[in-house]
Amino acid sequence: MCVEPGLKTSDGINHNVLRWNNLYVYKMIFMFVLYRLRHALVTWGDKFTPREVNDAFDQMYIDDKGFIDTPSLIAMLTGTGEEEEE
Repeated sequence: MCVEPGLKTSDGINHNVLRWNNLYVYKMIFMFVLYRLRHALVTWGDKFTPREVNDAFDQMYIDDKGFIDTPSLIAMLTGTGEEEEE
């Protein structure tokens, strides 16, 4: 990563690097949460197959802040909610 030399403030903190580090940590936490969710779906309760979990992950909605739309995910996994019209 290339950092411009003029981005350090008087306190010696390079805020550009700090932002990238925070984004990296946020991404790693998000990946860990998804891993734990995947593990829970194939391990406990009505065990889903890995293919079913992949399909659910492909269809889940993640907003611009990186949050999963939990109510729609639960409705999708339990088969409740809007029914498709024929």
